[in-house]
Amino acid sequence: YLGSANSLTVPAKPFLLWSVNYSLVGLRGGRHTTGSEDFPPLMAAPSSKPNTVRPPKRGCSVLTFEKAPEPPKYPRFFVIQALDEEKPLAKLSPFLVSKCLDAIIGKAFKAKKLSGNLLVEAETEVQSRTILKQTCLGEHQIKVSPHRTLNSVRGIISEADLIDCTEDEILAGLQKQAVMTVKRITIRKDGQEQPTKHLILTFELHTLPTTVKARYLHCKVRPFIPNPKRCFRCQRFGHGSRNCRGRETCAKCGSNDHVAHICENTLKCVNCQGNHPADARTCPQ
Repeated sequence: YLGSANSLTVPAKPFLLWSVNYSLVGLRGGRHTTGSEDFPPLMAAPSSKPNTVRPPKRGCSVLTFEKAPEPPKYPRFFVIQALDEEKPLAKLSPFLVSKCLDAIIGKAFKAKKLSGNLLVEAETEVQSRTILKQTCLGEHQIKVSPHRTLNSVRGIISEADLIDCTEDEILAGLQKQAVMTVKRITIRKDGQEQPTKHLILTFELHTLPTTVKARYLHCKVRPFIPNPKRCFRCQRFGHGSRNCRGRETCAKCGSNDHVAHICENTLKCVNCQGNHPADARTCPQ
């Protein structure tokens, strides 16, 4: 306290009010008892209302990774081949073959001829296992193997966040989603191969999934449409040289009397008759 009559009281806490005590002077000059006047507070006084529940402090966001369900993995298409090449299954009685297949896998199956062999489609995983174990069909010894291409599908994803990841790293992260292989598309620029954000995924599935999860990344899967297959023997599209029945044709000029590496003729495409070789990317065919 400072002084005696006119004194200034300093609050011990900043939210208390200021208070000044002074003597009151009457109309005749006499003094009355002292009074007090409150000045505005330095800080707001504590409210008498009960404390409300404060929201929790905002912290760091936590990333949650949802585990993608594992799709069913079993081959669906099988090639049944007779071990005796002189008696292919396609030449046997269809009634006999159907009767044998009915006894093995039941009536719910699909089959058709495939180059002297049989292509059989299983509907369930139990049928798939049963077909794969067979070694004979009636009195005929057979070999059963999954079809080379029909049991998988290919799709493409475009994800810039994966451009620095290797193919092996991406494959390890997507294997549980039935991904068999990963192939990055590259482009040639200034004489050097440069990676792109586009990845070709091969799935061990019968239908193409719409998305895949690369941990917290949701990647949309689009159908992969490869370039048309060109035969290196006849230079035509739609088949390979292994099954080609045409004549060997020069890829540069389209003639049948020589091969491309010794050709000095004018360029001519055998498919569109344009002035470019058959393997040119600019070919409209």
